[in-house]
Amino acid sequence: SIVGSTIDTNGGNFLGNGEGSVFGPGINVNNSTINAGGGKIDLNGIGGNATGGNNVGIFISGASTLQTTGGNITLNGTGGTKFPSFNEGIVVTGTSKVTSANGNIALTGIGKGTGNDDDNNGININSTGAVESTGTGSITFIGTGGNGIDNNQGISINGNVLSVNGDITLTGTGNGSGDNNTGITIAGTVQSTGGKLTLNGVGGNGNNFNEGININFPGKVLSLNGDINL
Repeated sequence: SIVGSTIDTNGGNFLGNGEGSVFGPGINVNNSTINAGGGKIDLNGIGGNATGGNNVGIFISGASTLQTTGGNITLNGTGGTKFPSFNEGIVVTGTSKVTSANGNIALTGIGKGTGNDDDNNGININSTGAVESTGTGSITFIGTGGNGIDNNQGISINGNVLSVNGDITLTGTGNGSGDNNTGITIAGTVQSTGGKLTLNGVGGNGNNFNEGININFPGKVLSLNGDINL
């Protein structure tokens, strides 16, 4: 875990690999800053097997910041497999943000689960969490929901995904045998000023509301000067 800390590489690369045990997240960044400047940030996390769930691959919470100026940010998170729920791939929550000026940002999240649980999202940008490109960098999400019953979404965005001049591409696949296993759910804001937006969503095999793409109030998908492809 990285808690209440600051890591500054002064332009060097930062690599973090973590696998949870009985304590949940593979990588836990809480109220901390990782600043690589012109270097890269690479995080690879696998959730553990805590009996209460919340076995997230990469969990970024509190008021944390992952930032670069020119280096790419790559996050690969895979949830754990313990009952009852929230075996998510990547979670960005609180007022945390993942941000780069001219580096590309790529998140790949895979939810897991036991087949009898819920809320095993691939990528979850929650509350006021944010992923931002403030320059020319692109943002790419690939999210796959876990094996469960309800709410196993590929990508869930309640916060903000914002880009100035870079493209945003979201690819989400829901899984689950019940309801609300959407490929992509947006109740926050996805916006690019100068780039194009591409959303590809595939819903899970279940009973009800397993849409490919669900833009739910007050969700917004906006581009000022680029194309939007759904």
